[in-house]
Amino acid sequence: MSIKYKNAAKKYAAPQDKRCMRLKDVASYISMSKSYITRLVKDGKFPAGINIGANLSNSGKLVVWEKAAVDQWLDEHMGGK
Repeated sequence: MSIKYKNAAKKYAAPQDKRCMRLKDVASYISMSKSYITRLVKDGKFPAGINIGANLSNSGKLVVWEKAAVDQWLDEHMGGK
């Protein structure tokens, strides 16, 4: 495998070692745009993220998704096992 393809594989690899993912990571992981995921969440068709930044002094917005919940959604909606 050439270096070009190794780098691409690394860039688009699933975040196996992460338990929680930010929106940009979820979007990359399931190959959907951030705006589309946000729309699905609003419509109740995608698991809502967890706000873990409520006590932060700057913005109070630090939302993450559990990888297990995203994987479960993929299995249910994308024909997985």
